[in-house]
Amino acid sequence: MNLSAIKPWTYRKGLGYFIRSQDDYNDVYKLRKSGSAKDADWKPYLSHTLGFDSNLLVKHYQKEKELSENKDIESTIRKELGGSDKDMSKIEGLLLIKQQEAEKK
Repeated sequence: MNLSAIKPWTYRKGLGYFIRSQDDYNDVYKLRKSGSAKDADWKPYLSHTLGFDSNLLVKHYQKEKELSENKDIESTIRKELGGSDKDMSKIEGLLLIKQQEAEKK
């Protein structure tokens, strides 16, 4: 079909969004079948076809993914430590003291 306006995507990328049931048009920017197509998969494509910078959305969804991964890591570490915030402040204080001692040496 040689649709150069939608590069780097193929025309098939938009078929799932543009060909949908009437119920999917209740909220134009939200697909009901979102289990198979996440926002990060089709929103950059749609923004590109509308003339917006799709790279901004790609970066946004990458940062969102990194943030959720970091929150998961944080919750895992908090569970493993099993302490409260007071314990964390003690650990941070000891770490600061050790760093100062290392700088002096």
